[in-house]
Amino acid sequence: NCGGDNLLDDCDTCDNIDWNDCETVSISFNDNANLSSFYVLPENTSLDNIFSDISGEILAVAGASSAAIYEDGSWEGTLEEIDQESGYWVVMNGSSDLSVTGTPINPETIYSLEQGDNLIGYPLNSYTGLLEGLSDEAENTLIAILGEGQSAYNYNGLWIGSLQYFSPNSGYWFISGDSFDFSYEGSESLGRTLSDYSVVPRNPVDYNYYQSTGQAFYYVKNIENAVIGDWVLAYNNDVLVGARKYTGEIIDIPVMGYDYSEFTIGYCEYDDIPEFKLYRPSTGMLNDLSGSVSGWKNHNITVLDDLSLTNMPSEMALEPAYPNPFNPSTSLSYTLAIDGDVKLSVYDINGRLIEDLVNSYQSAGNYNIEWNASSVSSGVYFVMLSTTSNALTQKVMLIK
Repeated sequence: NCGGDNLLDDCDTCDNIDWNDCETVSISFNDNANLSSFYVLPENTSLDNIFSDISGEILAVAGASSAAIYEDGSWEGTLEEIDQESGYWVVMNGSSDLSVTGTPINPETIYSLEQGDNLIGYPLNSYTGLLEGLSDEAENTLIAILGEGQSAYNYNGLWIGSLQYFSPNSGYWFISGDSFDFSYEGSESLGRTLSDYSVVPRNPVDYNYYQSTGQAFYYVKNIENAVIGDWVLAYNNDVLVGARKYTGEIIDIPVMGYDYSEFTIGYCEYDDIPEFKLYRPSTGMLNDLSGSVSGWKNHNITVLDDLSLTNMPSEMALEPAYPNPFNPSTSLSYTLAIDGDVKLSVYDINGRLIEDLVNSYQSAGNYNIEWNASSVSSGVYFVMLSTTSNALTQKVMLIK
């Protein structure tokens, strides 16, 4: 007790203000870039003190205008201390959790935003819906808000994009059309949890990429032949640099840039033109998309009216299985020139049906299916691709 009804907490706070009582929070960092902020901080805000517990994994910390690199046990650079109002890119060479004990930031903190790009933190330990957290002035003045691999864009007065909520200990780039004072409107949504909001889905297996400190977003209104559940993948030459699940509405495809780390070698640099592909997880279909795509620029928002399928096949084809001979799985790729009912079946040497790998209506395009033959015996088998107007067959050999 430090006098009257006031109680002293672990951070030596002695008052009746609820928001500044000492707290401990845990922040999870992934490989490479994490767009973060610090809801609580101790009195000593030096980089050495804040990140001492993860010194084996941390590579660098960068704010809007200053940065520091951690090498050989010491920090080098212009950034020396962490500020609770700011956001930071925390760059890691491995995943790790950081525990921080300190005094929370005032939830009514006022951020002085300048015209252009502003990297700020988030002052609550609960989730706030995007529009719930913005004042009327902010909704009208802000051009876009960029999170870690997510964005929200003020498109003719309507906010669209994958960024649906503000998250504790996260940083955000506020792209503003003018200077103004901003504070988060969080009172109506205090106590919200992540389950109260839709979560951006994880990337499909084999299509993961590293988050970069440099990112742009390409918004697409219409994607030819896309169905809900498909993915649009972004490439720089042959390097995957972004992905977004198709929802049936306008989607924002994140496209990562090269940030001089080994994780992002081959990622987009200024004015590189990203390429897009349509991927259908249920069938393995992967087709090129084309459109009027502008060059990559960090923090840039580009709106595309259409992405259209290109190089559509002119005839049905069944590619050679790979590997062949195989044990126990082989990959079967095929091409459809027109939409229709399709069967991809496996028969034994006596003509008996072993398995229907595909038996459904499919759109024209390229497909890839894996046959796992672990339940059948060694021998020669025949794979048949058939439609209502054509049939193709090839021989495969299972050797156990």
